[in-house]
Amino acid sequence: MSFTKSQNVSNLGLAELRHANGVSLKEIADLTRIGPVFLRAIENEEFSLLPGGIFDYSFIRQYASAAKIDDAPLLAAYGRYRAEKDGPPSQSQHDSGRRGGAFRWLFSLVASLFVASSPPRF
Repeated sequence: MSFTKSQNVSNLGLAELRHANGVSLKEIADLTRIGPVFLRAIENEEFSLLPGGIFDYSFIRQYASAAKIDDAPLLAAYGRYRAEKDGPPSQSQHDSGRRGGAFRWLFSLVASLFVASSPPRF
């Protein structure tokens, strides 16, 4: 199953929960300073419309807090979306990360030895 723009993950009924708690979308936007487009995307579970990265988690938590709802189910739905979108890391991605780390370690060692062996300047 893949998630599209119009397809939601779990149908949490966020708008209904927000309305039941007496909070408007404008109040959330004013409180959090998150644009209404992103707030509607969260509410409709259209996570592909969010800006990405750490902003997504922050926006989701702020939305839930301002709407006076538990963020755990919403974050779980977002986690499922991310898992489907990103998929498991491939073996080649895993191996290349290891080589990069070894190279950085070796470069740091050589640079440290070079600095330590140079004569002091006064």
